[in-house]
Amino acid sequence: MTKSTIENEIATAFEDSSLSSDALRDLQMRVTEAADTRRSEAVSARMRALEPALGQSEAAVAYQEAERLQFEADRFRVAAERLEDLVDERTDEEEQATKWSAYNRAQAQTERVADLIKAEYPNLERKLSQLILEIIRANIAVSDANADLPDEAPILLTPEAMARSFPDSTSGAFRGGGPVTIAEMVVPKFQDCLTASWPPKFNPYPGAPRVSLQQLESMVRHGEL
Repeated sequence: MTKSTIENEIATAFEDSSLSSDALRDLQMRVTEAADTRRSEAVSARMRALEPALGQSEAAVAYQEAERLQFEADRFRVAAERLEDLVDERTDEEEQATKWSAYNRAQAQTERVADLIKAEYPNLERKLSQLILEIIRANIAVSDANADLPDEAPILLTPEAMARSFPDSTSGAFRGGGPVTIAEMVVPKFQDCLTASWPPKFNPYPGAPRVSLQQLESMVRHGEL
């Protein structure tokens, strides 16, 4: 690479803000190598200038060459230092650009989903609350019927068991627990983050007891819901 080319690259680096940190880092390394090369060449030229066997005119030429090479070495050294600072600045700019890109994508996504929630959730809230109440009412009817079955009648399944194909009994199928049911889900109120449309008397604080399905059924039986 000729001197004029690398010097043009250096000048361009401080004018062209589109150059990446990787491109600047590569240039900085090449400029550092050029500075070391010029410094070595300057030392050799100075040693020639000091050679006693040289004539005065030849020694003067060698001395001028040594001075020129040393000046170029110093100039490249300063350029390399400035380029190192520029690499740091460009790296920070790129990191900030990456962060802003992720931030803007997240902002666009959250705005889109927020609009979706506002458009869809109020109706879902109402429908879910109504559906759960219907499930509990049906559970009560099934429980009462199963408690006094007609002769040879099979035990009725609850609507969730029938719809979702899981057994009502915990024997064998759900050892140590039971299925996660729609009837026990929490349906948040759209406009109040500390209350729920379902279940009633919902306490949002950590560790607060939740209303059980049996309690909900009892509330329905007694006309509290």
